[in-house]
Amino acid sequence: MLKSRIFWGVAMILLAVALILSALGFNFWLPEGIATWQLILSALCLLWIIHSLVYKQFTQLFFPVIFIVMIFESEIATALNIASGDLAPTWLFILIAVLLTVGSQLLFSHGVTVTHDADGASTRVNKGRVTGSSVLYIDCGEQFNERIENNLGACSVYFSNKEQFVSGSNLAVENNLGSLVLHVPDEWVVTTTIENNLGSIKADGDAERTGEKVLRITGENNLGSIVIKRV
Repeated sequence: MLKSRIFWGVAMILLAVALILSALGFNFWLPEGIATWQLILSALCLLWIIHSLVYKQFTQLFFPVIFIVMIFESEIATALNIASGDLAPTWLFILIAVLLTVGSQLLFSHGVTVTHDADGASTRVNKGRVTGSSVLYIDCGEQFNERIENNLGACSVYFSNKEQFVSGSNLAVENNLGSLVLHVPDEWVVTTTIENNLGSIKADGDAERTGEKVLRITGENNLGSIVIKRV
């Protein structure tokens, strides 16, 4: 996650420099007819594509590719001899990207596997992916190491058998362009290490909380919203 944070940090700084130079009249030696904003936005989409390839998040490739097509729609239409200069309405481009993303995620979703610690104790690892509106329940009957991936959906997560919770359990989340709400018991101590990429994360503070029940939450939030709500 540190590498990803460095990647996006450098990308944002380079894009800021490009915007400053553009405001000062520097045109980056672009061919006539191509605006600076097209170059900057397409560069951001290209960085998104590279990030997805590096971290093997292949289902996230469709949106940046479609955005690049939309950015250069007029030039592509001219190359294809389309007199109107338009390929398709904007809503159709977005719909295509959504359908391709959701469809590929459904095809390549994973089930539940079980791993074993060195002492032989079993740890449940959830490899599932979530799309659409979903409500998930995590069983606290034994120590868990769960993973939840929410793509373009609205997902709420609850914990069952809370009185049996084993401290040191882990929850890894990956929230991509979606809304994820984690309903955490108020008496638990929560430590979070979530990489936030152009999204929002809201959580009830744990600065004054102490106790033996500690839940570790890690993961990524990409252009989405994560809320850790106390219940």
